[in-house]
Amino acid sequence: MGEQKLSIPKGYRKTRQREAILKVLEKAEYPINAEHIFMELENKGIEISLSTIYRNLEMLTKEGLL
Repeated sequence: MGEQKLSIPKGYRKTRQREAILKVLEKAEYPINAEHIFMELENKGIEISLSTIYRNLEMLTKEGLL
């Protein structure tokens, strides 16, 4: 987070929602949770469900990126 560049792992589709989540995580200067990501994206007008954010955070954790 902060200056860390995150990318979508191989084998996963590149989606607008996934890219938006990664951008929020990259810009975060401190640990954030799914609700914070949801509010950030909602404020930017990006439609996404909280469950989508949780699924993506789980995938990123599983792949060792978080």
